[in-house]
Amino acid sequence: GQGTLSWKKLSLQAVWPNLSTFRHCQRNETAFGKNLIMLINKNTRILIQGMTGKEGQRTLKWMQATGLTVVAGVTPGKGGQEVDGVPVYNSVKEALEQHEVTLSCIYVPPKFTLSAAKESLEAGIKMLHIIAEGIPTLDTLKIIELARAKQARVIGPSSIGFAEAGVGAVGSMGGGNIEQFLAPSEKTHNQGVAVLSKSGGMANTIANTLSYEDVPITTFDGIGRAIVIRSTHAVLVPDCDRHERTSAVDITAEITAVQVQMLVPAILVHLFTIRFVALS
Repeated sequence: GQGTLSWKKLSLQAVWPNLSTFRHCQRNETAFGKNLIMLINKNTRILIQGMTGKEGQRTLKWMQATGLTVVAGVTPGKGGQEVDGVPVYNSVKEALEQHEVTLSCIYVPPKFTLSAAKESLEAGIKMLHIIAEGIPTLDTLKIIELARAKQARVIGPSSIGFAEAGVGAVGSMGGGNIEQFLAPSEKTHNQGVAVLSKSGGMANTIANTLSYEDVPITTFDGIGRAIVIRSTHAVLVPDCDRHERTSAVDITAEITAVQVQMLVPAILVHLFTIRFVALS
């Protein structure tokens, strides 16, 4: 009906406003700059908003166990505390006065996610990971619009997390239990597969299957199951295409999903060298 068409148009405008960007792209040259390969690397410095909560504490231990550096946490009213040796501040601004931060992981309830995201984006942090489900759609659109204005990336909402081979894992992949998560392969001498999935559970299953078949995994991204997300398949695939060790991408999502439909014109207008596998 008319309402559905209008909603799809709104989603497309909000998440991927400039189709012409892809028409003028060449390999290694996009709006994000040349040779952008990884979402994270060994120099990534992480802030957790909501770190003193149960989920925040669990994801802290998880990310530290996978090799990432968490420099600070933020919980209003709990500044001065520590969680596993990581200092807690009352605000993002206070944390940035003491630490360099390149990524904020937001572990707050849905009704507080917009204010938390705005705080990080307005402070200049260029990448957010949002795990919360059930965020009001209008709040999500406001986050996306602000991120676009600040030229920042947002993974999520409703994203289980993402990982890079030989670097670490962001979020609560594998349920936050490292023993349940088969990390990306570190066979850096081989070509591998990037796994991009709306479903965190399906992403784990596919990664597990590929690893048992001795297929290296270069990146593993749970992009989020919300109706509207910032980093869609169409946004992330060019990064995979520029990654020197990625030769194929696994796309897992409902074939009728708006995010998947947005990928089709990207494939048609961009000179991709990688191969695609789509699973619905």
